[in-house]
Amino acid sequence: MSYALVHSTSFKADLRRVAARDPWRIDDLVAALEAASLLLRRFPELGHPVQIKGAWSMTRRSWRIGETGYLIRYTLQHEKKRIVLTRFRHQAQRPLKR
Repeated sequence: MSYALVHSTSFKADLRRVAARDPWRIDDLVAALEAASLLLRRFPELGHPVQIKGAWSMTRRSWRIGETGYLIRYTLQHEKKRIVLTRFRHQAQRPLKR
C-alpha cells in the first residue's frame, strides 16, 4: 500500500533556497528527489528515526537522498497513510534547533 506525500511550507522554502544557491545542480536534485519520493511512498520507514529532546522518535525521520548530500526530514502519519516532508537540507548544514 502506498502512502501520500505532502510538502510542508518549510520544505518548499528549503527547496527554493537550494535552487537559488545551487542553480546548476537543481535538475539533478529534482531527479533524485523524484526517485526518492517513489521509494518513500512504498517504504515509508526507510529513513532513520530522529532524536528529539533526548528521545528517539518513531514518527519523525531523516533520510539521505542518494549521493547528493541532501537530507529529507519527514513525519509519518500511519493512521492517515501520509508522509509530510518537513525539511530539505544539506548534511553539512548546522542541525536544526529543536
